[in-house]
Amino acid sequence: MSWTLESAEARAKAAPDTFLIPCLEVRERLVPGDLAKLIFVQHIPPAGERMWVRVDKTTGNGEYSGTLLNQPVTMEFPKVGHEVFFSAKHVADVKRTSGDGRGDLALI
Repeated sequence: MSWTLESAEARAKAAPDTFLIPCLEVRERLVPGDLAKLIFVQHIPPAGERMWVRVDKTTGNGEYSGTLLNQPVTMEFPKVGHEVFFSAKHVADVKRTSGDGRGDLALI
């Protein structure tokens, strides 16, 4: 099964009144421990889900790697714990942690 990440930026441009995402500055400044909501799309059979990924590493220019925290419901892959590579354009929502990475969250 193959899957990709949908661009949250493109979706927000297509529906600016109904699909709101954090500003680019927020999406480019994630740090390890932060959570990013990404849109996963499976092509065969067609399915899609918005799921949380914990940021594990950042390159400092809006590129990240992280760990999938949700178990997909409509998709067979990826699985919870899967490593995911993404960029600021894929981020549909953000939750900041208290810095300890345990998930004590506060919405931005």
